[in-house]
Amino acid sequence: MRRALLGVAAASMLFATGCGDDGSGSSGSQQWPDVAVQQVDGATVSSSAMVTPGRPAIVSLWATTCVPCKAELPRLQALGTSQRGVDVAGVNLGDDASAIRTYTSDLGLTMPMWIDGESRLSESLGVVGLPATIFVDGAGRIVERHLGELSAEQLQDGAERLLSEG
Repeated sequence: MRRALLGVAAASMLFATGCGDDGSGSSGSQQWPDVAVQQVDGATVSSSAMVTPGRPAIVSLWATTCVPCKAELPRLQALGTSQRGVDVAGVNLGDDASAIRTYTSDLGLTMPMWIDGESRLSESLGVVGLPATIFVDGAGRIVERHLGELSAEQLQDGAERLLSEG
């Protein structure tokens, strides 16, 4: 049991620091994955639809049972409203479309939402816990990953870093 917990902790640290790089949160040159995900209406689309070429994006992976996600998602929504230069989106892991619609409506969320029902996106990103927030530059490269809840200030700082990178 202890070995399993240590493995999860190690994987969490690798994810939070960008998969073993210099610890800055940067992930090198990994491109945003192109895998099948679902829209809340049930249509299957490519995850590349989440990232608009030439525009930076912040994508939060979340679930309705994740308490920190419930606090972070409205912050991300507010950032998307105030920071027009950065796209924001959410990817739900494990909930059905009806539950997602109710949850997002209750929180007043209007940002785009997708469903990673088969864990293709989360696996390709190496997500080991929630919330997981991915920062993507305008060239579609993952430049930062964060495991755990982010404050409004941390989200704003991440958006400013994305915008300053060009």
